[in-house]
Amino acid sequence: MAMPTPESDHNRALTRRVLWKLDIHILPPLALLWLANFIDRSNVGNARIAGLETDAHLHGNQFNIVLAVFYVSYLLVEVPSNWVLKKIKPNRWLPILVMLWGFVTTMTGLVHSFGGLVAIRMCLGLCEGGLLPGIVRVRPS
Repeated sequence: MAMPTPESDHNRALTRRVLWKLDIHILPPLALLWLANFIDRSNVGNARIAGLETDAHLHGNQFNIVLAVFYVSYLLVEVPSNWVLKKIKPNRWLPILVMLWGFVTTMTGLVHSFGGLVAIRMCLGLCEGGLLPGIVRVRPS
């Protein structure tokens, strides 16, 4: 067994300090984004309970279509988002996605029809779909 050298001890201490800084400065905002993403994704169920179907004049399976459109767009954008992450670093791409997501979420309050609800949920899926892969991909360069 090799004896620990002062250089290896120094590298270990430096690595520990860097990881601690990442844990303190990077993980909390990413965890909050992940939480907000989850809440936003499941919020349409709360809206349904609060009268979304009546307010948007939804009939039959239209609510299910709204759900499906969101998840289809969410899944379709995950791989292209990872391609973009190879060209644009996460410190640029994630804020762009979060700003677009916030804008689309705000515009959701202006929707009053099935067509508008489908369109806004599709846009929301496109914005949110790249966020989770981007958060998972964040790592020090």
